[in-house]
Amino acid sequence: MRGMLRFLFGILLVQTASVGLVLLAGIDLQDWRAALPTVIALGTISVVAAFWFTTVAGTLRHGEVERLRAAFAKERENLRVKAEREKTRLERKNTRNVASETRRAESRANRKVAVAVAGASAVGVLMMFASSLALGLSLLTGAGGALGGYIAGRRAQSGSTPFLGVDKPVRALLGRRREPPSRSG
Repeated sequence: MRGMLRFLFGILLVQTASVGLVLLAGIDLQDWRAALPTVIALGTISVVAAFWFTTVAGTLRHGEVERLRAAFAKERENLRVKAEREKTRLERKNTRNVASETRRAESRANRKVAVAVAGASAVGVLMMFASSLALGLSLLTGAGGALGGYIAGRRAQSGSTPFLGVDKPVRALLGRRREPPSRSG
């Protein structure tokens, strides 16, 4: 609206200048040669006014384009932030879902291992009572070893402290590997 007032002011100024020029010239409309300088002056005023209006329109258009560009940039930034928040929310949700599924699967696996160890232990105890002491002790030892191995594997997988303070059970049991003596003859 403010820009349109500039055009109104310019139109009124051009018309006032044109009327004033015609009145001051006091030309006779019958003689076109006498009116020629006034017509040229009016044409010059028209050309100057046209350039002036073009400049005003260009300035208004440039201001409007910049305003729209800023509004679009702000909207684009808002959309980017909203998309980033949504992405983060989905990542958190997926992480929670994966963790929940992992816990559920681990729980099922733990139950299966517990049932297997309990079953082997029960059979071992039963064998011990049925006068087969050697077979019963073997089953109990095997069940205990399986349980220990399972616990050590779970701790190693989760990254917690090593089972019984030994982080590499094979090296702890076997010690350092020695080179065989060379046979030179």
